[in-house]
Amino acid sequence: MARCYSKSVLDAIQEKVRTAYTEGKEKPLYIFLSRQFMAMTNIIDTVNDVNGMSNIRGRHVASGFGGHKASGVVIMRNPCTNIATWNVRTMLKDGKLENIQEEMKRNKISILGLSETRWKNSGDFENDGYRILYSGGNKHERGVAVVIHKDYARRITKIVQHSDRIILVKVEGDPADIIIIQVYMPTSQHDEAEIDQLYDQIEKLIDEEKGSDHVVIMGDFNAVVGEGREDKEVGSYGLGIRNDRGDKLVEFCKRRKFVVTNTWFKQEKRRRYTWKAPEDIARYQLDYILVRQRYRNSVKKSISYPGADADSDHNLVMMKTKIRMKKIKRRKPRKKWNLSILAQQKDRFSAEVDQKLSEHSEGTINEKWLELKASLIDSAKRTIGFKSKREPKKPWITEDMIKKMKERRTWKTVSTAEGRRMYRKLNNELRRETEQARDNWWKAA
Repeated sequence: MARCYSKSVLDAIQEKVRTAYTEGKEKPLYIFLSRQFMAMTNIIDTVNDVNGMSNIRGRHVASGFGGHKASGVVIMRNPCTNIATWNVRTMLKDGKLENIQEEMKRNKISILGLSETRWKNSGDFENDGYRILYSGGNKHERGVAVVIHKDYARRITKIVQHSDRIILVKVEGDPADIIIIQVYMPTSQHDEAEIDQLYDQIEKLIDEEKGSDHVVIMGDFNAVVGEGREDKEVGSYGLGIRNDRGDKLVEFCKRRKFVVTNTWFKQEKRRRYTWKAPEDIARYQLDYILVRQRYRNSVKKSISYPGADADSDHNLVMMKTKIRMKKIKRRKPRKKWNLSILAQQKDRFSAEVDQKLSEHSEGTINEKWLELKASLIDSAKRTIGFKSKREPKKPWITEDMIKKMKERRTWKTVSTAEGRRMYRKLNNELRRETEQARDNWWKAA
């Protein structure tokens, strides 16, 4: 039975062991004394307490004497980053963006690529802690976008809004940058020449970046790579039988050394399909996330999520990957004056400024300027104040609408006539409520 010692006794024994070693005792004696010491001390010590946590001898990663001087390997936590793609059919519906952002928060997605947004032209705006970059055409057709969390948005170094089918966003990483390319490939109604042209455009974008960059190409490829492994490019867990568009995609992966991540992880077929035909008569895998073969081991999971709901016939496809973002210094957020109430408080503001200025004595021009500046700022703080930290882009979105979105999501995966009926019912109710709330908000504004 192991004996327990006080801390002072243990420190004395430990010091004797160190002295025996430093004074030239042979290594076998040191090892013997070390083992005797560890056998006697069945207590909680401070070996390898990197985070201030104590460990029981024999149950720690690193071994050694003396807390902060412990030798060995320290396991560093490196959480995964969730990167996803989704064909949302349209972003023109009221409340659709808020719906997408709720799903991003629920699934902890940091970067989300969108296909078939139907937004015209190109743009860049922020909404509720996310930055939205989109690229469209002259009509409300096609369109791609990238929605990125503010923590990653601060590291964006390059944006290429190439066309209504391709957008590129470059994020600063360490040691390699992350290149996000969101695509929306044509359907089977388009000719092969257009497909080949788009692949050529993607390759040109890749060639403009460094060969060591972590390139992620994702989106709706409208291709079936099929079930069954294909060398290093396609895993064993695809879905269906490969078609001609699937051949083109595999050829592209072979040529550029990419892997189709959501075919490499063993999973049920309900976690493989990404598109459901009307009335659920057939299911296909059309949406993919590709990464370079050299970064394949960084991908820990890549599957579809049929439970995510945004009123689309496509499923969300998400990849969990280990990437490191470059550290940047946090800037102190700049406060903005609440100018919306300035008109109501202007008389009070003017009176306070006049009172403060009347109390000041004569001085140099520089001193008078500093007094004026201080008076203006102090009076503004008292009467106007600053804007709140979070201001919703669309304040007419209510908690009841968010709850209805969640309820609609629960019916999405119910593959019965009742399930489809309830989903349509809730979807129509939600559409009417958002339209009415938006109109009321505009009238009151």
